Amino acid sequence: MRMNTIYQRESGLFEVLEISRYTDYYFGNEPREWLKYFQYRQILWIIAFLLFNLLPLSVATAANNLNNLLFEFYNNLNDEAFDETWGDGYKSWEKECQQAKQPQQLARLLLEFENNVVWEAVSPQWEYRRDAWVAAGESATTFNQIAKLLLELEANINSDAVDEEWQENRPEWIKQVKKWLVISTTTKPPIITWLYPTATITNVTAKGVMIKACLQTSGPLVENAQIYVNNALQKGNLVRQLEVVTSGCDVSLERLVQLREGKNQIKIVARNSAGKTAEERTIHFQPPLSSSVSEKRTALVIGNSDYARAPLRNPINDAKAMASKLRRLAFEVMSYTNLGQNEMKRVVNEFGDKIAAAKGGVGLFYFAGHGVQVKGENYLIPIDANIRNENEVELEAVSLARVLAGMENAHNRMNIVIIDACRDSPYERSFRSQSSQGLASPTAAYGTVVAFATAPGSVTADGDGDNGIYTEELLKVMETPGLKLEEVFKQVLAKVRNRTQGAQIPWYNAAFEGDFYFNQ
Repeated sequence: MRMNTIYQRESGLFEVLEISRYTDYYFGNEPREWLKYFQYRQILWIIAFLLFNLLPLSVATAANNLNNLLFEFYNNLNDEAFDETWGDGYKSWEKECQQAKQPQQLARLLLEFENNVVWEAVSPQWEYRRDAWVAAGESATTFNQIAKLLLELEANINSDAVDEEWQENRPEWIKQVKKWLVISTTTKPPIITWLYPTATITNVTAKGVMIKACLQTSGPLVENAQIYVNNALQKGNLVRQLEVVTSGCDVSLERLVQLREGKNQIKIVARNSAGKTAEERTIHFQPPLSSSVSEKRTALVIGNSDYARAPLRNPINDAKAMASKLRRLAFEVMSYTNLGQNEMKRVVNEFGDKIAAAKGGVGLFYFAGHGVQVKGENYLIPIDANIRNENEVELEAVSLARVLAGMENAHNRMNIVIIDACRDSPYERSFRSQSSQGLASPTAAYGTVVAFATAPGSVTADGDGDNGIYTEELLKVMETPGLKLEEVFKQVLAKVRNRTQGAQIPWYNAAFEGDFYFNQ
């Protein structure tokens, strides 16, 4: 243990040593004079002690006291607790520690001190807590923050890294440090950060969901944080403070909650001395509609919106909504948005391989974005296409025939192709006459259904809502239980024609036997 006399005066030992040292010099052998001096000094010490403990502490006193506490802890660590570089700077550190008066200075000294402690001297948990601890130290501006950091560090020091006297002195040391854990007048209610779900509204297909959140609080919580599901308090011990908390969190919460079908309101409530904080999330639970489907269903969904020449609002929304619906209808979905040409070709090839591996299942391809026809061939436009004339289309776009060929080569029981790409295209306007707008009528191979948002040779504008009219109506109808595939497209045709007063008439072509139901 390093020599340290800072706390000797706590027990009066400092006074005894000091007075004894100078007894002969000042008083010779006159015991009465020595006793008077001793009593006088003891009275002064009692007055000082009362002032220190009863009066509000000044900033200078606070700094000195925390200096002392930090220095005492430092002095009780064994030399083996420090790395080899500490020997080069510990003297300057000791001197600066005794002179520091500002919280930022103490925080820096504490961080420097901890940085020189070897890993063997700390608990295994410190590896996970250290980043958050260092971040808190770098932003600390008050003495109570430093006291909290000091206590946390001490609690993570192994017992064999301190000398034998520390276990005896430790309770009083902790008591003294905790005096500085005062609640600041600027303390605010807890801050709740959702880790899952992060979105305000989330859709799930599983009944059980693991709720995760991070709590930050400058003062202790008045009670354990509470989780409500549809206004019902979730009881039990599943809400807990984790041993390894998320970086930057004072408390990490986890709880598995059970949802009812439809809309669920999830609320977390946390309280400290400054007040209450409540944060809510909405989770919609819809179980898969076709859980009894035995055949393999695979879908590729692409939505392109961010075109340089003519951006579209609906395709990304359409693709996301379609992917979500297909997952509920027991499809394994490959979903992509805003793809360039190379990416589109790659995912089309991967899709062909996947449905071929399914051996006789159902494949579905959905595309929303710009599309054109050239010489009777249909092309889907990637977002990076630079088409100036009709001859460049084959080089810059992706042929629909390529998609159909890949699906037909998989030898599925059924292939479904849905193209919502018959929008008024600036690419087409630059090199085609009005009579050849829209897409051409493709020839469907046996076992394939091809559906367009509007009839071949026609165009439609991008929708005014979040989804295009065709996709919006298709999403509604395909969920209908017991509706055959051809009936789905017939109903969509009627609904779109009525909504647009005949301006948009969907089209489909089918060549297959047997029946298919999206939702049986």
